[in-house]
Amino acid sequence: EGYIVIGFSNGIIKIYENDASRIIDSFYAHQSEIVDMCIFKEFPFIAACDASGKMGLWVVPPSVSKAMELYKWHNVDDKGQDSVINSMTLAEHLRFIFTADDKGIIKAYHYTSLIDGLGLEVKTPSKEFFNSLD
Repeated sequence: EGYIVIGFSNGIIKIYENDASRIIDSFYAHQSEIVDMCIFKEFPFIAACDASGKMGLWVVPPSVSKAMELYKWHNVDDKGQDSVINSMTLAEHLRFIFTADDKGIIKAYHYTSLIDGLGLEVKTPSKEFFNSLD
């Protein structure tokens, strides 16, 4: 069983059956263009970021009848300014979402604590961290 997930310029995310014959859910996820998304395999989650620097995490069907926002946060630089995430990738085996923003900053968001209901732990990975992934 698979799904097609599409993010739109108006901030809406739509989830279709794998043959695109039926919309399973459509929800207003962001107030600006969806830039990138990660679809979890282990959990019924979608993470998405938009052109304003906001990121969000949703639990999605079939686990719930309608998508529910679990958490939303801003990507900020070291001066507290919003910065736009250009790409995000999911490393489920490590329980991290990695992001790269328009200022060249790479961040790793450890989502285990979020799943445990404690919030989202943010870490800026070191060179040693990336070397350890090889």
